[in-house]
Amino acid sequence: MKRVILGCLLSGVIMGTAEAKFPQVEAQTRWKVLLKQGDDLARSASPSQRVKGANILLRAYQLAPGKFTTMVAASRACMLLGFETRSKAKMRYWGERGWKISKQMIRRWPKSSEGYTWAAIHVGLVAQGSSHASVFFRGLHIQIENMAKASVRINPVAHGGIGHRILGRYYYMLPWPMRNLKKSLKHLRTSYILSSYDANTQLFYADTLWAKGQKRKAKAIYRSCAKKKLRHALRSAVQISGRNAILKCRAWLQKHR
Repeated sequence: MKRVILGCLLSGVIMGTAEAKFPQVEAQTRWKVLLKQGDDLARSASPSQRVKGANILLRAYQLAPGKFTTMVAASRACMLLGFETRSKAKMRYWGERGWKISKQMIRRWPKSSEGYTWAAIHVGLVAQGSSHASVFFRGLHIQIENMAKASVRINPVAHGGIGHRILGRYYYMLPWPMRNLKKSLKHLRTSYILSSYDANTQLFYADTLWAKGQKRKAKAIYRSCAKKKLRHALRSAVQISGRNAILKCRAWLQKHR
């Protein structure tokens, strides 16, 4: 009888231990499932589906916050949520949150360009949601430039030369007299060589070419971008999508017939 009771007690302890481990085991694998689900939805043509996908990516990050892949996914999610909102306050919020994650990436993997790339993107998001005075007071424009330069220095071809693309657009968007079309053209030309298929690269490069007076070449690139199918723009994992770029090129061509 004592053996039976002891056996039951041991069985209960063993089963209880096993049951306690189940949530931990599930968490160890669940983030991978969420990462796949979130990535698929984040590439959707539907804004609501992209937002849903971004939130799933953030859940994956919460389950495994110390992993490089989940940090990249969370950075992407913050970018998606920041660009999908029309609220400047929310734009700043997601930019700041993504910036915090990218800083962690830089500290842990200083020789990887990813953290610097995402930092540049998120500081840009914070800047878009801030006043001009706040941007210059906090030195956000300097942060964007420094982070993008670091990305280019470490890996100039990452994500189709995204560091060059960021710098090229940055120099184009700076207000007068800080705007530097020569530097913009230099970086966007490199980015275009590395990712001529990318809708955002095409739009940015064409904008700078037009501003520089190279109108025939600019119009050819606007036209090439405008002909793309909207689904084509969702292939890049580091961007929200190229849909807006394609639509802007189409609108530009309508205006400059």
